[in-house]
Amino acid sequence: MKNARLALTIIALVALSQVAMAQTSGIITLNATVPDAFSFTNTSNGSIGTVTVNLGSLAVPLSPAMVTDASTILRLRSNKAYKVMAAASAPGAPSGTPDGGDTMLLKDIGFGITAIGNNGTGNLATGQTNTIATNQDYTGGNWPPAVPADGLTPFGAVANKGSLNEVASSTQILSGSRISKRGNVVTTDNYITITLGFAVLPQYFTPDTGFTTNVTLTMSLP
Repeated sequence: MKNARLALTIIALVALSQVAMAQTSGIITLNATVPDAFSFTNTSNGSIGTVTVNLGSLAVPLSPAMVTDASTILRLRSNKAYKVMAAASAPGAPSGTPDGGDTMLLKDIGFGITAIGNNGTGNLATGQTNTIATNQDYTGGNWPPAVPADGLTPFGAVANKGSLNEVASSTQILSGSRISKRGNVVTTDNYITITLGFAVLPQYFTPDTGFTTNVTLTMSLP
């Protein structure tokens, strides 16, 4: 009988030892990457895709210094310092015949940032700042009148008042520090807005029923 009890005791100890060796904790490693992120959206937080800015008919008015202008507003977000580049394409040949006259060119179209701001600071990165390129900074006031008052294109005639000609090749028009503290493209206070303006002083340019130029914007690391 002693031998039988001893055998049972040994078996029980072996079973308890197996329970004690079972794993009761573990580590799960979760990996991810957060890439550099930059975005343009429209005022509805949708992709800007292709935006059409229409200056309408550039009929010569009786007021010789009155420019015709139009604009579009964009929202910018980023998790890094950023820069914005702009490049304007050369317009095609006019539909009308030049007959020895001048055709409207990129240098005749004022272009720049007319306003910059934000919609609250709750989710803007701390200390966020922005710098507009000198030639494209129109935030200080209106488009220049014809100077001298001769009815000719004022852009370039006034110091630091640029036209699309200044961005005929890819050129930096804006830069800044990180914009967004957090959030995504529907967050209401993690972006800055820029208003891009275009202006023309109507003149007796060669007739053209389909003047078009494309301004390509690119947002990236400085």
